[in-house]
Amino acid sequence: MKKKVILTGATGFIGYNLTKKLKESGYIVGAFVRDKNYKSKFIDYIRSYHESNVFSSTYEEFKPDITIHLATSYKNDVNQLIDSNILLPIKLLDEISKQDAKKRKFISTASYWQLGDKNTPNIPLDNYASSKDALYSFLKQYSYYSNVDIVELFIYGTYGTSDGRGKVLDYILDCAKSDIKCELSKGEQVLNLVHVDDVCNAYMLSIKRLLEFNMDDVERYGVYSKCSCTLKDIVSEVNKSLGREFDVDFGAKSYRDREIFFPQYPYGLVPEWRQQIGLFDYINKSIKLND
Repeated sequence: MKKKVILTGATGFIGYNLTKKLKESGYIVGAFVRDKNYKSKFIDYIRSYHESNVFSSTYEEFKPDITIHLATSYKNDVNQLIDSNILLPIKLLDEISKQDAKKRKFISTASYWQLGDKNTPNIPLDNYASSKDALYSFLKQYSYYSNVDIVELFIYGTYGTSDGRGKVLDYILDCAKSDIKCELSKGEQVLNLVHVDDVCNAYMLSIKRLLEFNMDDVERYGVYSKCSCTLKDIVSEVNKSLGREFDVDFGAKSYRDREIFFPQYPYGLVPEWRQQIGLFDYINKSIKLND
């Protein structure tokens, strides 16, 4: 029998790619979305957050085997941060805890911003990171007292084709391809970037793990590359792919008031997960496609 997975954040960059991967892998896919009119060929069952009793009725009707929480808020609005990063997952966990024991499976999405910097370890970077970090106490509680099997994935930088989030990698590539001036910070911050296909594979392996094993505690894993690099390294690789230097102004932009210069990696990788797509290979292919 096909397994059912329901997600929040299905309309986002990672969520869209993950629903596609799930559907192609034979899962029945459900999603909680904001827009009740949202349609996707990769989603079989869609419910809007704004419907009354949406969570209780969804778990009664759809009966998902696994729930994945991807939705988040990065805004400075404290109410939105709490709603998306704390209240929503608690509501989900509350419904999951009422299900049959074999369906009490939850994947939570965390951020490396929660882990602080080399010089400020374990100090969340901002309110967004703090709100994400605050959820862990609830995860522990539901794991221990309600026997919910939980995997928490710490996501680092992500990238891939059709990424409309305005990330710095896409900005650099767009400038290089269009031969326009690229204005950056000094470029000394270390980035750890993982292709969205590899990120989705980490979720797929986490699903497999949850279906095969019972968890004694919340299992926390990182989804990160074996190779980190600075912005300067990325620009250097773009130059190699171009066969020339494009116009880059390092220092044209200031660093953010709060910046992670050296990401922390306290958690191991998801068991069996291996990075398949290298950043520099992606850069090279992206530049060559533009030739």
